[in-house]
Amino acid sequence: MRNRFHGGPAGTNKPAKSRLISLKAPEDLLEAFRTKARLHGRPYPSRIKDLMKQWLVHD
Repeated sequence: MRNRFHGGPAGTNKPAKSRLISLKAPEDLLEAFRTKARLHGRPYPSRIKDLMKQWLVHD
């Protein structure tokens, strides 16, 4: 079963719509985040989305 944040409507294979956002972050924080994501083999934008989903589901 798909979580409502992971894709299109339940029972379909359609990807969820995405929207481009702009986010200001301190350069050192962003660089550290990008480095850690790269070391774990995950693109940093994907990791940001993972963290957003986790926060919504677990908080």
